[in-house]
Amino acid sequence: MPRKPRKLALLIASPTRGLSGPLNDVETISSILTKQNFGVTRCCGDNATRDGILTVWRRLITETVPGDAVVIYYSGHGGLVETPRDEMSSTGLGENWRMQFILPVDYDESTDDDFRGILDVELSYLLRDTTLKTDNVTVILDCCHAGRMARYPGHGGRAFPKRISGVQHYDLRRHVERLRRSGQLRGETNPLGNQNAVRIMATAATETAWEYENAHGEWTGALTDALARALEEAQNTPSGYGVSWRTTLLRVCELVNHNFPQQHPVAEGPDVRLLFSTAERTPGWLQLRIEQGEGVLQGGRVAGVCEGNVYCIMPSGHESLDYRLALGTATVTNITGFYARVELQPVSLSNLPDQSALAFIQKEALPRWPVVVPSSLDILREKIAESKFLRPCNPGEANEALAEVRHDGDQVVLCTKYGVEIASQSIPGEISSADAYSAIATAATQLARAQHLLTLQYLSDETRLGHSVDITIGLVDKGKPGERFQQDGNDTVVENDRLYISLDNNGADTVYLSVFDINVAGMVTLISENSSSGIELKPGRSSILGKGEFRLEGLKLSWPKGVAKSQEVHEQLVLILTNRAVDLRQLKDPESDRNAASILYDVVHVPFSLTPQDPVPIAQEQPGFALGDCPWPSEREIPIPAAELPSPDAVSNYQDIPPFSPAMGAIGAVYRATKGIPPCIWVINQHSEEITVVVSKYRPNRQLSGAGLAVSGAGGGFDFQTTTFVSPATQKTLAPQQRDPERSTAAFPLWTRKEGFAVLSIFTSPDRRLYIENDRIPIGATAYFTNQPDLRIVEYDRTTTEKAKPAVGLWVVYGWLLHRGWLWNEY
Repeated sequence: MPRKPRKLALLIASPTRGLSGPLNDVETISSILTKQNFGVTRCCGDNATRDGILTVWRRLITETVPGDAVVIYYSGHGGLVETPRDEMSSTGLGENWRMQFILPVDYDESTDDDFRGILDVELSYLLRDTTLKTDNVTVILDCCHAGRMARYPGHGGRAFPKRISGVQHYDLRRHVERLRRSGQLRGETNPLGNQNAVRIMATAATETAWEYENAHGEWTGALTDALARALEEAQNTPSGYGVSWRTTLLRVCELVNHNFPQQHPVAEGPDVRLLFSTAERTPGWLQLRIEQGEGVLQGGRVAGVCEGNVYCIMPSGHESLDYRLALGTATVTNITGFYARVELQPVSLSNLPDQSALAFIQKEALPRWPVVVPSSLDILREKIAESKFLRPCNPGEANEALAEVRHDGDQVVLCTKYGVEIASQSIPGEISSADAYSAIATAATQLARAQHLLTLQYLSDETRLGHSVDITIGLVDKGKPGERFQQDGNDTVVENDRLYISLDNNGADTVYLSVFDINVAGMVTLISENSSSGIELKPGRSSILGKGEFRLEGLKLSWPKGVAKSQEVHEQLVLILTNRAVDLRQLKDPESDRNAASILYDVVHVPFSLTPQDPVPIAQEQPGFALGDCPWPSEREIPIPAAELPSPDAVSNYQDIPPFSPAMGAIGAVYRATKGIPPCIWVINQHSEEITVVVSKYRPNRQLSGAGLAVSGAGGGFDFQTTTFVSPATQKTLAPQQRDPERSTAAFPLWTRKEGFAVLSIFTSPDRRLYIENDRIPIGATAYFTNQPDLRIVEYDRTTTEKAKPAVGLWVVYGWLLHRGWLWNEY
């Protein structure tokens, strides 16, 4: 008869090289876990040798059965060795330039042939073998990974760093090879990190962990002291341990930062789990902190926060909103990429406990995406109207709709704007409740939430991160790099293919990078979740997503759940680069970010197509989602030679676009005042020579630069005759403005108002070479070309319409006619 699952804990204390607190730390954690009925095994002092730690951990693995809750705790020194850049070999992918390790008590007995530390790769394999027995595992490491060696000035010498100095550069690669030959590193570990173990770390990778003498005169690790207090507070709440590790770590950070502002504990792995459990609860809050006397929400436009959002303020440690305990409200007044200033009512700044609290959304000011819903589904229309993210589509808005609901008999289907079915539900005629449409509403909401990330760009030049990160994406072929992505939207992969993403920082500054995947149904996956604050790329260093310990494993591409395999679908990788460590997991689910002020960032989008491995033929032809009067096809076609692209004048339904830029006179201003921004852009040639302009939805063949923009110098790139584009796209030749002002300007129609940006390619010189390519031309903008590597872009500004108000005479009559719709067709 199988035994009942147990709670098992292995507590390790290694008081080496001047540390005084590890034995006290073990006693503290033991007291906490014993109250929770954990059976505790200690490996402390003289027993905590390399062999002693490995032996007791392996014994724990043999004793563990499915369903057991396991905790592994270590208090001691941490070490790190980084291979100097000039000593890095040219092995390419798979190079391990950083190795971290913990220090058993016999570490100082290490030699070149007998390394006595326990490397991170060894810990990864031990953890893998533990989670193969049970998926309820928590690892807590109270030690350094890196950081400077110094006495902390705020403690008068009564604090000590938990990191060793003067690390001996042993031949660690030879040590790893010996471990592998001896069979201690069999198989592979998950290239994305162990997803069945919560890992609590005392610091971020480049910080110092501290131990100090507390108020009782006992030496203790700062993490351990704060964690014990946070766990006791959680145990005393009405829900007991019904809070997540993510929420608990916020409280731990507050307590640690009170004494050590530069130490920031982190949680990795499935930290939305409840304490010592596999049950999950995604926190629905953002952190509110007091910075320079003002209330600041630790999440900005990147996290989906909007001006006008209203949040309910709760004390730290609460997993959900309880109006009886609420401190007040916070209304967003100013916003940047990563944080927002708020106005607090009625709570004052001085009343916030620990100068920090949690903000739960109460009222959202997000724009709502229109969805086409048949009039026969009144209940679903009402459900969509109640959503924070959606609304029923109004007449004439079909081209701007996010999705369409189709109703055929008892079957209700949700389709993307490209006609891809992403959800369906059977609704028998006798059922008339809103719950019957839950699957459709949930899928539409997921699609709407993903639009934020799909349209995310940096806000201004002041917040844009300048960097030199090279991004290489390709297929894995038998454990090695295979075919590379062109990263222009034309790449196609097959279900179950494996991708790798190589990141190389060739700049002089450290960059942090988070990688997301968004599938056709709007499912957002954080590929780099194992690095909760972004992948750290130091100058001259590289990182490979999809790399196992010893070979290139790749990231497996799965077919989106609930989507029929009748046609290829489109996915997109979104890479966000920042100049500081930032927790961006809130883009996957609500979460606070720790150090958001003054962050520069950049966003790189990499669209691609996913083809089913075993396509399922369509039983009967299904019409695509009609985008109103939009002339563009709903699906991409085969590449079209540039010479065969139509002129914008030849595209139907757009002949009435004003021929002149809004920046050139009152026509555009009056039009915008009455009808809003039209789906087009204007290009003006202020160069002394003729140019050829192509405006498209997708880029032509190119290499993605680190900044996400492909801007070549004079004479570089492809020539016009050999370049191919993917529809929709139009081309036109513009004369120099000084010679022919009328032919120097052209209005280029776009495919829809919704997508917001266009790709602009300009060819110059007699042989028409690609001179500029820019995919950040916003809808309604005017681009001025002056034969410089940078375009002058004038965006739409509402102040322009204010200037137009005094207009009289024919311009007013013209604007009134536009308003009545007599001179302009609806899109």
